Amino acid sequence: MNPGSPRRHFGRRSKWPGWVSADHLLCLLLTLTIAVAVLQPIRTYDLWWHLATGRLILEQGRIPSAEPFSFTRQGTPWLDHEWLFQILCFLIYRLAGWPALLLADLLLILGAFALLFGILRHEGCGVSLACPILLLSVAGARFRFDPRPEILSLFFLVLLCSLLRSSREPGMWRKAWALPPLFLLWANLHPAALLGAVLLFLWLAGEGIQAITQRRSDAGDPRRTLVALVSPLMLLANPGGWRLLVVPMTLRRIVSSGHAPNLEWEAPTFRDFPLLYLAVTVSFLLLLVGWRELDLAAVLVMTAGAALALLHLRNIGFFFVLLPFGLAGPVARLSDSVRFPPRLGRALCASLLALVGLLFARGNVLAGERGYLASVAPERAVDFIQARGIGQRLFNDVKFGGYLIWRRYPERRVFIDGRNEIYDTLLAEIFQGLRSWEEWESLLKRHGIDAALLRRGQVQAVEYPPATPGGMKRREMRAFSAAYFQISRWALVYWDDQALLFVRRDDPASEALLRGEYRFVNPDDVAHLEVLIRNGDVERNLVLKELTRKRAEDPSCLTAQVLLEQFAGSDSREN
Repeated sequence: MNPGSPRRHFGRRSKWPGWVSADHLLCLLLTLTIAVAVLQPIRTYDLWWHLATGRLILEQGRIPSAEPFSFTRQGTPWLDHEWLFQILCFLIYRLAGWPALLLADLLLILGAFALLFGILRHEGCGVSLACPILLLSVAGARFRFDPRPEILSLFFLVLLCSLLRSSREPGMWRKAWALPPLFLLWANLHPAALLGAVLLFLWLAGEGIQAITQRRSDAGDPRRTLVALVSPLMLLANPGGWRLLVVPMTLRRIVSSGHAPNLEWEAPTFRDFPLLYLAVTVSFLLLLVGWRELDLAAVLVMTAGAALALLHLRNIGFFFVLLPFGLAGPVARLSDSVRFPPRLGRALCASLLALVGLLFARGNVLAGERGYLASVAPERAVDFIQARGIGQRLFNDVKFGGYLIWRRYPERRVFIDGRNEIYDTLLAEIFQGLRSWEEWESLLKRHGIDAALLRRGQVQAVEYPPATPGGMKRREMRAFSAAYFQISRWALVYWDDQALLFVRRDDPASEALLRGEYRFVNPDDVAHLEVLIRNGDVERNLVLKELTRKRAEDPSCLTAQVLLEQFAGSDSREN
């Protein structure tokens, strides 16, 4: 069959009483499932510096070319390759806050899956067959459905392939004129526009190879091919020009250096993401079974997406939105050869959609109990900092940098945030400083750090020398904060479920704060605290006193409640 030619739709449309059909109900259920998948707690820490940059661009009327937000790298040349997203994001946020961002997110994803649904139907997949394919795509890409520049790339990838597919049909070549403006917008929204250019060339190559192997004379309208080939030149129409082309290589070099670990650039293992490996395996089995219906262009694009996903976790979303393009023809062919009762197929499809939708909803409720922004916005800790004027030069965890920029700039700048390309040399300095406590303290003094906001839950193995000559070394899991912000020089003055705040003991500005420090309780170092209590080095009642105070000051702090119950229970058992 000629790729792109319409197939008959598989399955009859069984009418339900009234105006609605069973297929309509399946489509509604699919839409609701996608909505539940998208409307989840926000997980991207970079949201905040994107918002702050959009605000800055609108205030100054220009795109920043030098780093404005940090005191460690201020003035460093910066190619802001996502400036248009940042403006749009800030305007939407200013209109109605984070719910508006989630709604915009939802509309983009629904638009992408509406295009995918149309392609599956055009290839001959019935609704009860198209829905499970799209459900697999949603489930795999869901963790990338955040209000971040990548969400636009997911949409544009689907739109690009849809345009390439529809414009090759007889008389439809003019649709290719949508490609140049697509690349123009994309180049100013997200660097994955470069991936779009690569996939465009792969698509055209696949069409050419298939035309040769099938000995077809209709190789496509040359005008459409010319417009498609020229359209990636629009990538140069961005503030950085050709420099956009090297952004992915620059980022890869930094994260591969060893001093800037980034989980998004790691290769996902089967244990990390079994659904990816399952989807890749099933996809290529389906391609083997339905090889007569292969659209080589779509298969090449899907294969490239799979290769990228297996290389880097950050690319998994791209593979899953490209998946339906490669599977549409083979799955439709398979459905023609396998007789399956339509009513049973619809019932199974509806059950699957309902089950997965409920699983998504349950996960959203559990994750959202603390709020849709709770995991990316250390709001209470920053309120504490702002109210007391702490941190003229605040050391901060990289994941808190964006929120601190949003809340404190321009009055105060940050130590670091999530832009690896800006902080390459600083990241190397941090990596060097972690070799010992002395080098770490030297780093902090070099940058004039007077307070530190750390992310909760960072622990590491510490090895102690033998207690007696010839004895065994002792290993213990200790909090990062306890090892690098030692109590002799730093005081813990605030903590909650997300963050720890330390101030320097020798800073005169911290004198009042020291009266309220947590001398015994570090919520990340509880195991060590238990050892100290058992050895008689710390009195349990002093620990309970600090926890009771924390619980009274912040009744919403779940950690304080859990620790209070833990230590109070231990005390009653000992008595």
